[in-house]
Amino acid sequence: METITQNKDIASEWFSSFWGNNCDMTVVRRLCSDDITLQYSMNCIRRGPYSVLAFMVNFRDAFPDLNFKIIGNIVTDRDIVVIRWEARGTHTGAAFHDFNIGPFPNASHKRIYIVGQNATRIEAGKIVEEAVWVTGSKTHLRCIAGGARQDLTGQ
Repeated sequence: METITQNKDIASEWFSSFWGNNCDMTVVRRLCSDDITLQYSMNCIRRGPYSVLAFMVNFRDAFPDLNFKIIGNIVTDRDIVVIRWEARGTHTGAAFHDFNIGPFPNASHKRIYIVGQNATRIEAGKIVEEAVWVTGSKTHLRCIAGGARQDLTGQ
């Protein structure tokens, strides 16, 4: 039971520090294994702390006001912790076509709202793997630009 509680605490700190409102990049070195794997699409698997850092730097550059928030209960089963979340932000930065959203040209000023979940696997007190799913398909993701709604995919 103690390990389950520790894993929940580690995943919660990871979520609030890495994905949360005020991203603290030092959390990668503090909580992740040297061979961490971050998978958020079938086409892109980030391996290692530097790749994970580069992903978040690009994401935050594109959406400086990005805000992830936990919704619902955190579920823990041995070495896996699942967190449901929602995120909002406005694309005011560099062009972006990652994280299963986009493409966005430079500073499109489109607002995003996405909902998903993370499954984080922890071994010996370090995060070794995180899989991220956006709930629903791209056609359910909406952009709000100039008061008009449109699908992110343009459909």
